[in-house]
Amino acid sequence: MKLGNLMYLAIGGLMLISSIISADSAAPAESPESGLPGKENRDGTSALPREKMSLDGIWNFATDPDNRGESEKWYLPDAKLPAMPLPGYAPTADGTIRVPGIWDNQGYGTETDKVRHNFVGKGWYRRTVEIPASWAGQQTFLIVTGASRYTKVWLDDQYLGEHIGFLSVQEYDLTPYLAAGRTVTLTIQVDSKQRWEVDALYGACTLADFMDIPWGGIWGHIFLEARADVWLSELFVQPDISDSTCSASAVLNGKTDSVENGFANTRRSDDKPPGRHS
Repeated sequence: MKLGNLMYLAIGGLMLISSIISADSAAPAESPESGLPGKENRDGTSALPREKMSLDGIWNFATDPDNRGESEKWYLPDAKLPAMPLPGYAPTADGTIRVPGIWDNQGYGTETDKVRHNFVGKGWYRRTVEIPASWAGQQTFLIVTGASRYTKVWLDDQYLGEHIGFLSVQEYDLTPYLAAGRTVTLTIQVDSKQRWEVDALYGACTLADFMDIPWGGIWGHIFLEARADVWLSELFVQPDISDSTCSASAVLNGKTDSVENGFANTRRSDDKPPGRHS
């Protein structure tokens, strides 16, 4: 069996398990966010892509050259970010910023011998978000697909955690701290100053490789995601060419005690009996 066919079989098995899980959660027949019809589960309900709310666009923003933000609690919803622009910044660096996009390219920072604007340190992002009322009863996650280099996140005045590293996707569980239909304030601190003692990664074909310039900001897409009580993550397919088989695995998250064991049946192209893979 060809390697590609093996992988399709394994991925199909994971999708079947996922649809079994989705069948245990009351999902609407159509996602209001995507507008796409769902695939039908074995019990006639629809398995849909997770609903998402994009947070790309304009955020309020301020740099923190004196590292005062945390001690002065800039993360509180009623706290005011410092006025921008600072001396040497572009006139357009007016306290707003576009996401995704690095702050140096948007006029934040002073001139160096290499670039017009460069700031190394902490920048603070803030915006309010209304959680859709239709997300009641679901798990709500914040997904940041890329930020350079470190992030800390607050929801209103609740600290959610820190992420170290600028290449990996990060997610934060907002569920315990919000309610559907509510308006909340998200604050994200991004620190572009590399901490060599915990993060020695350098390069990865970034701007720092080419011109030896540290840069900062949320460079990836950012969105909220609604999930059912049970969901899959860390999907992994491992083919074995020697005997034309493959194995698939995934991590089952959430209220796993409410889900029955799911199995996916796959058939080899030589018409041998199907294998049963958990």
